[in-house]
Amino acid sequence: MSSPKTLAIALLMALAVPLGTARADTPLAPAGGGVGVGASASSAGRPAKLPVAVVLERVADLRAFAHPDVDMVDLLGWHAPFDGGGGRFFVDTRDTVTQDDGGLVFVDAAGRRWRRWQAEGTVNASWFGAMPSTPAAANREALQKAIDAVAQRPGDAVLSFDWAGSYEIDAPLQLRGGVSMRGLGARKTVIRGGTTVRSLLVPYKKDEPIEDVTIESLGFDMAGYNEKDYGGPIVLNMSPGNLLKRIRIRDCGFFDTAYPGDDRVKQRLMFIDAAKSAWIEGNDFDSGIRIKVGGGGEDVWIARNVLNFINDNAITMAMSGTSDAPRHERTVRVQIHDNLIRNASGVGIFLGGDGERYADPTMTMSSVSVSRNTIEFDSAVTSATGTRGIQIFLPSGGTRDIVISDNIIIQNGRPHEMDRGIGLFAMRGAGQVHDRIVVRDNVVSHPQDGGAYAVYVAGGDTTLRNLTITGNTLEGYGSSIALASRGKMLMPVIRANSSSRASIGFRVIGDPFVSGGSYVDNRIAGASSSGAAVHFASEKHMDWIVKGNAIRSAEGGAIAFMGKGTKDILLVDNDFRGSGPAV
Repeated sequence: MSSPKTLAIALLMALAVPLGTARADTPLAPAGGGVGVGASASSAGRPAKLPVAVVLERVADLRAFAHPDVDMVDLLGWHAPFDGGGGRFFVDTRDTVTQDDGGLVFVDAAGRRWRRWQAEGTVNASWFGAMPSTPAAANREALQKAIDAVAQRPGDAVLSFDWAGSYEIDAPLQLRGGVSMRGLGARKTVIRGGTTVRSLLVPYKKDEPIEDVTIESLGFDMAGYNEKDYGGPIVLNMSPGNLLKRIRIRDCGFFDTAYPGDDRVKQRLMFIDAAKSAWIEGNDFDSGIRIKVGGGGEDVWIARNVLNFINDNAITMAMSGTSDAPRHERTVRVQIHDNLIRNASGVGIFLGGDGERYADPTMTMSSVSVSRNTIEFDSAVTSATGTRGIQIFLPSGGTRDIVISDNIIIQNGRPHEMDRGIGLFAMRGAGQVHDRIVVRDNVVSHPQDGGAYAVYVAGGDTTLRNLTITGNTLEGYGSSIALASRGKMLMPVIRANSSSRASIGFRVIGDPFVSGGSYVDNRIAGASSSGAAVHFASEKHMDWIVKGNAIRSAEGGAIAFMGKGTKDILLVDNDFRGSGPAV
């Protein structure tokens, strides 16, 4: 028997229900906790038009409902009244085949299809029974049904979460193309795994492209997963030939409440594979979870993210990937800017790849900008490979238009011979050209005086052309700026940089052919090496201009040229002050 409260709700809702048709000689008696509101027929027993409203408490009541004369009900909730899963439903008399999807369509005991009365667009997770109070297995099933339903809807449908709290799941959710997921906030609406859940969101099928996906304002909690194999909150790894297109991940949180602020797990990623048009912006990463875009990419935007306690490369834009991973043959139009990386202990921002596949001459990189990022390394770092703020491997197919600007890199760790603030490394590829690379207006500091290089450019056996290093402030390294190559360096420009507490302000090493270079208007203070503050150690230096530089406290001398092939060097208006010789 229905309670007075339920009956009162039904009577109130009846006022808003459109007119329906009921048989006068058949009482309305919905199953479960439902309440029927009707009127008696005429004394002749003839059918009459009656105002009808049927109110049911939960989905189980609707599925058990079997009254043939009712074609509309108001459902109060999914599990219980007012839990957000309710709504108005009507019978689709033309449909006899659609399956019960758990949220938009229900099938009753008589086999009729009840469709949710709604406008196109937003689909609520609670419509499918997904709620913070729902057990993990049921929540995962409900959320998967919601994702599948959104993927099949035309237009820009959105799966929204209208309850704050943690949605526990016992296995990964499978993402499909065309699905947008939106929560109430990165720490308010949280999808939470557990110690056995390796990833929270994976592709529905690796061999199908995923396009037009937005994930925003959601939290992803790894909740203690601590295995050493690759896993993470979002792992969209695709099979060869299938790409991710138009992917947006923004204003989300990635963390582990079991290990808050802990970087012990090295291999946990927010990973997307072979992306074309991807935006990763405004997200908060903690507990050792990091960003990786694998297989190259086009039109990739990584911006305004905060990353904490990273025990590896914090942001990676890789071209090689695994042996079976899809990849672009080029990395083009990539912007990584305004990110904050704190308590790092590996590489802050890494672009490129390694191994034989990265030496593929078909792989190229162009139009890349890394700007306005702040990278702070953990003061207790003991990494065997040192720390590197920004590292770019230039692919063997050649590069063009690479800009690294306005970044702040503070290496608080202990001095290490592999520490580098900014490093560019050309892979082998004789005859390949790397053109128009700019490193400008960055601040790179190693307070403990001992990092190997503040800015290091290794050209390999390639041709490096139009390299510009200008306006940088560099503190506390063995060498502030170093160029190393076995190939050619044409028209390098080293201008208006400020170097302090470095053993050597500028050096050229290896055996490159260097032509048309200029070292102009630089400032070096406190050079402490027994060698020269500016050191040209290559065998072949031609057509250099060394002008307007101020070099202070040069114990081993100001400038040294050591190559047998050095010629046509112009020294103009330089200011040398120190105990060693000027040149």
